[in-house]
Amino acid sequence: MIEVKNLNLTNYKEVLTLWNDEVGFIYPISEEIFLTRVFKCDFIFSSYIAYVDKKAVGFIVSKINEINQIAWISLIYVSKKYRKQGIGSNLLEKIEKEFREKEIKKIKVGADFDNFFPGIPCDFVNASNAWFEKRNYKMIRYTMM
Repeated sequence: MIEVKNLNLTNYKEVLTLWNDEVGFIYPISEEIFLTRVFKCDFIFSSYIAYVDKKAVGFIVSKINEINQIAWISLIYVSKKYRKQGIGSNLLEKIEKEFREKEIKKIKVGADFDNFFPGIPCDFVNASNAWFEKRNYKMIRYTMM
């Protein structure tokens, strides 16, 4: 069973561990950077962790600018072992619902204030483009890092 909890200062290290264990060899994120770009960012919005059997298996971090009616998916990730089980979709749908409640007109992936990435890194394009396109997101440009 999937359990979703708010990302906060007591559980963020689970997200950091998941990310760095699976993706850190190419895109490591330090604790300092994570804290700065999530909890010290003025635009941070709802962010969640997905658990299976009390183990963090996925997460989403979002940001919002209500004045300009723009929102961002700053980071979204599901462990390779737990993909294709609806976890990422569940997290994205939860955030999108909250964006709609705030009457957000545009959602971007990456390129947010205090971003981790200026978009989807080219290393993830094969895995993530089709996933996002299936959910009505449009690829505008590639991000090279």
